[in-house]
Amino acid sequence: MRTRRQPDERFLRRLEERRKPAVKPPSRIRRYKDSDAWLWTEVAAVFVGLAFVIPTAIALCIDLEDRQTQRIAQAWELVTRTAPGNSGKGPALEYLKSQEIALTGIDLSADSNRGSSYLFDVDLSEANLMMSADLSGANLYYANLSKANLHQTDLSGAHLVGADLSGVYLGIANLSGANLSNAYLSGAHLESANLSGADLMGADLSGAKLYLTDLSGAHLYGVNLSGADLEHADLSGAHLGNVDLSEFKELDPDQLDAACSNKETRLPNGLTIKPCPVGRDGGIAEAPGAKAD
Repeated sequence: MRTRRQPDERFLRRLEERRKPAVKPPSRIRRYKDSDAWLWTEVAAVFVGLAFVIPTAIALCIDLEDRQTQRIAQAWELVTRTAPGNSGKGPALEYLKSQEIALTGIDLSADSNRGSSYLFDVDLSEANLMMSADLSGANLYYANLSKANLHQTDLSGAHLVGADLSGVYLGIANLSGANLSNAYLSGAHLESANLSGADLMGADLSGAKLYLTDLSGAHLYGVNLSGADLEHADLSGAHLGNVDLSEFKELDPDQLDAACSNKETRLPNGLTIKPCPVGRDGGIAEAPGAKAD
């Protein structure tokens, strides 16, 4: 029997090498990516991209600024347009206020707009410098005007029922004949303001600054005057029914000489006031000059 010959070591080595997969040389693309040239290409691509992105971003900012300028111009056009009632003036005023645009000298008077401007529930809180604005006869029911600057503003005959005027600046403002019933005027600055003949029934005037304020003929039934400053205020002909004046020790008897009240009115010790005339329904009669809605 023939003996089987074992393969030698060299034969086995050659066989093993043949079984190994052939290693392909790297492609041109791979060699290019592994080189420094690829890095510089990427850097160049970034700069080229920025060359397009930056001008586009600048153009977008300019476009947004142009749109904002256009919106402001449109809002001003609405505010200054001669038109009564609900003519978009409320939202326009709110937008201008949100952009911190000074609202100086706007004219929303009934005379200039062929009727009252309807600004129901408008939010003009902390409005910027509505100085010398004409809002006479405007409908501002439940409007938010807290901390707004309404210095010297004409609000004569305006309807401000339930409006929030807390902390508002109304120095030297004209509110004669205005309806401010149930309005919030706590902490309001009303120094030297004209509130003659105004209806302030149920209003909150706590902490209000009423120094030299004209309240002659005003309807002050049930108002809250706690902490208010009434020094040298003109109360002649004012109706002060259901008002607590007991804390006002500095009240001058002459201030109350022409005013009137009812049995529920509380006065400082030593001061007296005449009773108000009784209306047909048994309540206090309308204050002279006060305007009803």
